[in-house]
Amino acid sequence: MNFVVRIERDAKGAVRGVVERVRTGGKEPFTSIEAISTVISQMIKAEVVDVPREPRRANRTRPARDGRAGR
Repeated sequence: MNFVVRIERDAKGAVRGVVERVRTGGKEPFTSIEAISTVISQMIKAEVVDVPREPRRANRTRPARDGRAGR
């Protein structure tokens, strides 16, 4: 899972920002450094479990039985 965390600090030093889930584009705001982990944790718990996919295979041609390259 990939997340983007955008943080802003105002003139008084207060922190606020947003956590974005890259795949879905879902965004959740936060208002303290301590809240970042909570927001990410909640986003992970809310995520539907992905079923593992088979690895992608390169679309390669197979050699012909006589050893010549196939089409």
